[in-house]
Amino acid sequence: MIDLVVLVADNQIEVVVDSLLDRPEAIGIRKISWRTIREFDSDPGCAKRGVIGLSKLRSKYMHALLIFDYEGSGVTSISTPKMQAVLNKKLKKDWGNNARTVMSNLNKEGWRWSESQQVGNILSRIED
Repeated sequence: MIDLVVLVADNQIEVVVDSLLDRPEAIGIRKISWRTIREFDSDPGCAKRGVIGLSKLRSKYMHALLIFDYEGSGVTSISTPKMQAVLNKKLKKDWGNNARTVMSNLNKEGWRWSESQQVGNILSRIED
């Protein structure tokens, strides 16, 4: 079984994730096996189909991350933290505590990762 699957919205996020996971010592984890998958419909696809897509992969992976940009997702009815909570609750049905959503916000200063500590939490669980 592979340690981690990461469903990302675009090439930029994919490069960041792969670069981080390719240097486990830099982020304080052991070497893990992972697969990064890019959603064909970018941020809106991750928001609408990310949970379903990851659920279909549950038998092959131990942990999962869903990473995309809130601003590009097309969701305007709820805030970033509320949307993360909704998606995390849906992920929990198939993944238990082994999957999380990480959403970024584009602001004037550039990319700002969510204040959520979920990436570190997921990666530290892989260590166990």
